Amino acid sequence: MVRPKGPRCAAVSAWASIEQDDGGRTHYVRDPEGRMLGMITGGQRYNAATDAQNSTLALAEDGTTSTDPEVAYDYDPYGEADTTTNNGGDTVAEANPFTYTGAYAFTNGDKALGHRYMSHFTERFTQQDPSRQENNLYGYAAGDPINNTDPSGLLSFAGTVGTITGTVLGGAAAAGVAGMCVATAVVACAAGAAVAGGLYGAVGGGAGALIAGGSQAQARNAMWYGMVGGMTTGAGKAIGYW
Repeated sequence: MVRPKGPRCAAVSAWASIEQDDGGRTHYVRDPEGRMLGMITGGQRYNAATDAQNSTLALAEDGTTSTDPEVAYDYDPYGEADTTTNNGGDTVAEANPFTYTGAYAFTNGDKALGHRYMSHFTERFTQQDPSRQENNLYGYAAGDPINNTDPSGLLSFAGTVGTITGTVLGGAAAAGVAGMCVATAVVACAAGAAVAGGLYGAVGGGAGALIAGGSQAQARNAMWYGMVGGMTTGAGKAIGYW
């Protein structure tokens, strides 16, 4: 298994760079949402393939005709990477520390996830949840890394349940409003659907978090997220985007 290296890391932004041990510099390109698009190392660009969790699956030389990427990654649920290299891809793998969920992986396998670090050995965070919103202050992704990620280190299970509940309820309410609209009143229809979606989303978000055993703080956060999700879904329904 090849471990990524990179002792000095600049801010992870749309264009970040890492100075390697040999004094060279590798540049990383991301889209506005933080997904890895590729990297440039040794004067060569490599394009990245990522999955729904934002984990890097492969790095392939730009313009190559080969069917085998220079680097391919396979992960266990908690991000332990099995790295396969082809066509001299060892140096490419060593230059890329952004693997599981797009997080920075240290040479010992630990990962930097926003406010905290996750140990590859214990598969838990090495620090307590700074928001104090989880029953298990060290647990990662609410114990379900298949369906959840926690790039900020602040994921709340109850808050997630509330947000999803609020968005779904808000979207349903907005769909009802949108169904009664006429085609000539698109703007007014979108506004009405957004308001309805926001109201139902806020109520559903807060209630969902409390039912899931969340605290008042979790319910409050889920209320806001549910409201935003409901409003967005509502407006989208009204204009036919969804």
